[in-house]
Amino acid sequence: MARRSEARDARRGPALTRKGARAATGGARAGGASGEGDAAVPECTACGTCCFSTLPEYVRVFGCDHDRMDDRARGLTRFIGNRCYMRIEDGRCAALTLDAELGRFLCSIYEVRPDCCRALERGSGQCLGELNEKRERPLLALEALRRRAGGEGGDGVAVSAGGASGEGDAAGACGANGAGTAGGAV
Repeated sequence: MARRSEARDARRGPALTRKGARAATGGARAGGASGEGDAAVPECTACGTCCFSTLPEYVRVFGCDHDRMDDRARGLTRFIGNRCYMRIEDGRCAALTLDAELGRFLCSIYEVRPDCCRALERGSGQCLGELNEKRERPLLALEALRRRAGGEGGDGVAVSAGGASGEGDAAGACGANGAGTAGGAV
């Protein structure tokens, strides 16, 4: 009996252990935000890719999310018909702040962020999809911000970015479907 299962496993190829699964995904952790660093998937505050989009219906805000938000956070939302979304400005979520000096991306409403943002785990399939499709957008935004800050004699720290471009958002952190999963509108 053991020989039969060994033969079957040999035909399937090497088993995907945790270490094998990481290798198969390019080093990304399947488990997500455990705090352990990973070279293939940057720390969220050094990435920000999931917050970039050109779609106005990118981050859906449900009633429970809206109830949790304070007035400042609600000011970053907009309604399209009877559905609420986070505002998209300059190709990114309006709640995302960029620190050009340190190259960091921080959510200004982190404590009250929508559930779909809470559900997106670092290193998950959704995260990897975002990185695959839009990895360059945060870098372009930081570069543009640094150019502006350098030209204005500023201190290099700002809260808005522009110039992030891209051909669409294939994965979508929350997607237009509002389901809180990747695979939203393109």
